Amino acid sequence: MMSSAVCNVALGMFAVMLMFSQGMMFLISPQGIKRAGTIDCGQRLAGPGGRIVNGRVSQRGSWPWQIAIYKKGKVFHFHCGGALISRRWVLTAAHCFYGGKDLMNNTDLYQIKAGDFNLTVKETFQQDISPKKIFVHPRFQPIGEPYFDGDIALVKLSTEVELGVFVRTVCLPEKREGDLAVPNSRGIVAGWGGTRPLKHYERFSHGKELSNILRHTSLKIQSDHLCKNKSSLQFNSKTAFCAGDRNGDRDSCFGDSGGGFVREKKNLKWVVVGIVSWGWGCAQKDKYGYYTRIHPFLDWIRETMETEDFECSHNTTDGQCCSIPFTYNGVNYHSCTTANHSRPWCSLDSTYKGKWGNCVECSLKTTVGQCCSIPFTYNGVTHHACTTANHNRQWCSLDSTYQGNWGNCVVQCLQKTTGGLCCSIPFTYKGVKYSSCTTAYHYRLWCSLDSTYSGNWGNCA
Repeated sequence: MMSSAVCNVALGMFAVMLMFSQGMMFLISPQGIKRAGTIDCGQRLAGPGGRIVNGRVSQRGSWPWQIAIYKKGKVFHFHCGGALISRRWVLTAAHCFYGGKDLMNNTDLYQIKAGDFNLTVKETFQQDISPKKIFVHPRFQPIGEPYFDGDIALVKLSTEVELGVFVRTVCLPEKREGDLAVPNSRGIVAGWGGTRPLKHYERFSHGKELSNILRHTSLKIQSDHLCKNKSSLQFNSKTAFCAGDRNGDRDSCFGDSGGGFVREKKNLKWVVVGIVSWGWGCAQKDKYGYYTRIHPFLDWIRETMETEDFECSHNTTDGQCCSIPFTYNGVNYHSCTTANHSRPWCSLDSTYKGKWGNCVECSLKTTVGQCCSIPFTYNGVTHHACTTANHNRQWCSLDSTYQGNWGNCVVQCLQKTTGGLCCSIPFTYKGVKYSSCTTAYHYRLWCSLDSTYSGNWGNCA
């Protein structure tokens, strides 16, 4: 593969070059080597060369999902690690956003760096992005027992990162696979943390004891029984595991917090199975590092991401995002409204201040002119149209997940499915508009639950 020095020269000359690696074509760009097409999670092109004691210096691009989280003091300084799990989301540790007992989730205090390798220089392929929102798992408490239970957090980035050789996502595990943090298996931890052994309550005397260059090490996952016996603190083995060796030769350390504990699957994809959480010092004999398990929190991770990625539930006709909910003349609206206007509109501020826009026409409205939030989730079921669930007439939620804000739908169902859902009549399927149920490509009458078929359908009653 082309060396970083050659890449820098090529970029400095604003040259466009092509490169072949592992049978894939890449384009040199200011963001790095970008593949023409989708870059799958868990793939890396560079080979191996956190809190890492006795770890090896990594090669640039070895762990392209590694994130550096900086915190604001007099200047921004390196604070924690993280793992990039999508172009907009970073997985890290909850304790990275606490100062003692106090939650410090003001996004202005932090900066996220993707593609970072050497912390002392601004690198060509480095991307600095401000966080938009920080989500700390509600279970986490910085004090009390079980110790650091639920030490997991998500950071939503203000803009998407550009993927390339030096910036890639790591895969989340599949829930059906079970927990991949299996005793006696090995995983990799990378980071810029301490590089020498540290006794409990001992602190580094100066910054030189942290690593400026990304390092990594391989660690063995230990049994729950051993982890409990070797810990002086009570912890929840269902949500955490420990890893290391009894000699204390290798370990993560201060500064590695939040980084991913990753394992390579048989399909050669890397999966994050843990997050660096805490330890009894660093690299101490008969002591181990403790990691938050990913598997028990998969539902929370995916629900948080899905909910937030659809946060702009209503748009105006000129492409602006409605501020939902908003207050107008003392009334709270959880959707677009026709109040004092001939067509649905919304405020662009949480409290109306004169900035507003006409909404993109609602597919379904309530009897008081508010827009239904379609689709919406109620009691764990996703509805793609108005429903009669637990009500005597068709209704809809005004929020993507039902929160008590709802309304009766203007139009009664023209046709229901055998499951009691409302058909979207008319609907378009494969470019053809249907004004009733159809047998097109199916052996019995069916209908779409969306105005344009998108995979949600049902057999007609």
